[in-house]
This record gives sequence, C-alpha cells and structure tokens, in this order.
Amino acid sequence: RARSFLQQAFDAHVALGERVRAAGVLGDLGEANRALGDFAKAISCHERALRAQEALGDRAGVARTLGYLGIVRRALGDPTGALAYYERALAIHDALGERGRVARTLVNIGNLHESSGEYVEALACHERALAMQEALGDRAGAATTRLNLGNVCYALGEHAKALRCMEQVH
Repeated sequence: RARSFLQQAFDAHVALGERVRAAGVLGDLGEANRALGDFAKAISCHERALRAQEALGDRAGVARTLGYLGIVRRALGDPTGALAYYERALAIHDALGERGRVARTLVNIGNLHESSGEYVEALACHERALAMQEALGDRAGAATTRLNLGNVCYALGEHAKALRCMEQVH
C-alpha cells in the first residue's frame, strides 16, 4: 500500500515538473522495496534516483542515495559493493559539511567492517562517528555507537573497554 502511495506521489511530482522531489520519492520507493525484501526493485529505484540526482546536481541527494545503495548491497551479502557505495557517500557528505550524515555513514562502514571481522577498522570508524555525534549533541546516535563500540571492543578482547562503552549508554 505504501508503494502505491509513493508511486502516486512520484507520478504527481513528475507531472508538475518537480524533478528534485520526484527523485526523492524514487529514493523513498527504493527504501520501501528494501524494507519489503524486494532488493531488485530497491536497486532499480535507487539507481533511477541516483541518475536523476546526478543530472540535477543534487549532491546531497546523490550522497543519501549512495548510502541507501550501500545498505541494499550489504543486505545482499556484497560487502565490497556496500563499502564502495558508503565510501562515495562519505566523501560527498564530508565535502558538503554534513557532519551528522558523515557520522551515520561512518557507523554503517564500521558495522560493515565488524560483520566482516575487521575489528580494528570497525573501531576506528565508530570512534570517529562517536566524536562527531557527541560534538553535534546527537545523544541517540552516540548511544547506538557506544553499543557498537562495546561489541567491537569485546570482539578485540578489550573487555574492560567494552564494559565502559556499555556503561556510558544512556
């Protein structure tokens, strides 16, 4: 049902010539398809959104869509593809000064490294993300990142540090 409404919104934006909004709705359609497990449609929507955002010069939209494509690639078991998308998104968010999105992308990269057993790389990503989240006052993001740090520290055998991370979650 959500996909139907999103499709109607997309069609309306196209009819009105609202290309930026239409591209954004394509991204929303991609996320709806991903949530429903239809990864082929998710990729199709995100790739269409990406092409439109690139044509419009919407760098922030491009970065968000690259991040979404990374999430889909990770869900499909393609860590190399996911990392490539995340790194492209990270570079754009950083260039645009979008520190909150930089932090979220670093968390995604850290989680990807953690799931691949690359704990040192995961630790570095999560520590960078946490510093940004704290500076931005993003308490919810920082709490989640501290949990991630605790898990990574535990996997590295740094149990006291893992416990400290977990105790700081609030």
